[in-house]
Amino acid sequence: MQSMPPSPQRARPEETTTSVPSSSMKRFQFGFVR
Repeated sequence: MQSMPPSPQRARPEETTTSVPSSSMKRFQFGFVR
């Protein structure tokens, strides 16, 4: 989650991380990067 390319869906990953729980964020990122 530290060295990850910016996703086209969320322009502000930092803001999203604060809004969404870490567990959910990790799951979402894992599915995105795969």
